[in-house]
Amino acid sequence: KEATGANGRGGGGGGQKPKAVPKGFFDNADANAKARGEKVKKLTAAEELEAFEKSIKGDLAEVELREEKEHDLDAVSKVRREINEQVECLDMVDRLKRQAAEARDKSRMQREAAAAAAGAAGG
Repeated sequence: KEATGANGRGGGGGGQKPKAVPKGFFDNADANAKARGEKVKKLTAAEELEAFEKSIKGDLAEVELREEKEHDLDAVSKVRREINEQVECLDMVDRLKRQAAEARDKSRMQREAAAAAAGAAGG
């Protein structure tokens, strides 16, 4: 059975005026204000740009800070790579010095052995 209001019509509202939608109900500010029966102040392009710039100011600062940190991390990484490269080069120099010393020792031993053999054969 349908409820009737004070005027005898359906709806059960008792003749009450429907409530306006809550603020922020619509995503569109114009539709939001219209649904509540409010007038909307139209912004000029310059005012809209200014409002937009204000709204992204914090984001831009955050991005700038993040980029600065990334730059610092890149610089640290570069220094680490250079240090590792220097360590590898020093290791190679040490290895080559050892090989040169071993080659000199081997050559000296061969000369001494040849001289000893020549002395034993001539003696």
